[in-house]
Amino acid sequence: MEQLPPYYCLFYEHGQDIEASLEELKCQAANPAVRRDRFPVTPTLQEISSVLLHQVLSVDLRDRGDYIDMDFSHIIDHFGEIALNNIPTYLGQDQIGILLQDNHFITWLKSLGSQFLVLHDEQALLSDAPLSALSYLCALMSETLRNPGVIPLTFFCAFHSESTSVLGGVRGMIRSLLLQLLMAVGDVSILTPLDIYTIAEGILNDNLNILLFLISLVLGCIDVGIVYCFIDGAFWFGEEAINEEMRARSEEMTDALSLLHSLVAQTNTLGRGLVLKVLEKRRSVEEYR
Repeated sequence: MEQLPPYYCLFYEHGQDIEASLEELKCQAANPAVRRDRFPVTPTLQEISSVLLHQVLSVDLRDRGDYIDMDFSHIIDHFGEIALNNIPTYLGQDQIGILLQDNHFITWLKSLGSQFLVLHDEQALLSDAPLSALSYLCALMSETLRNPGVIPLTFFCAFHSESTSVLGGVRGMIRSLLLQLLMAVGDVSILTPLDIYTIAEGILNDNLNILLFLISLVLGCIDVGIVYCFIDGAFWFGEEAINEEMRARSEEMTDALSLLHSLVAQTNTLGRGLVLKVLEKRRSVEEYR
């Protein structure tokens, strides 16, 4: 039998440790000294079903055509399987091995604090291929970390670098993360200062601020849990993008990442039993400056 690389063991072992981490988060959430506020909203609130919100997002996606006959969960699985089947070369496995000895990465993976981590994938500079060894790593982590109380969200930018893609561009990325989050939380009631018509209009217009605000509201429905968010190949939407349209709209990626940074910081400040970990994979140090 072929021997599995050591990094398989790291993720599977961490998956087994998740239960203890969740128990610690439950204690943290139950501590009266800890702020139990959900994400800040205005005093006048309305209630919207997560199922209804998912339907609004999904109907709009089906209207765009690329995967008109494909359920959204299958789209996620489809691209995840492609990345997972992109087995790294020996050089790529060495790259992963070096990363897994990095203290910043290990802290991001295992700590109970919300963090935003940027990985610089220098190997991706050598090729315009849609996936790299670290793309495989993102898919592997998403697969192996999936446990009760743990929600992995994954987006492979290279597969959505055309505006005609069903989840194309930065707005498609945020929409995808929101839909994945909604599928994970199931049927819950979401408190929002926005009425359904404003929300629907924002979704139809791909309003980035509204989509990100909805993510914060859905996160607020999770009392205890760990959310891992993997953004692979952010440079496909940045100034180094191959697609000219995506290069022209690179500021959107800068804005989206800035808002995600703020959401991570906000989650960490609230300290109420929810941990949000975002990993962004870039190609070079110079992007988005």
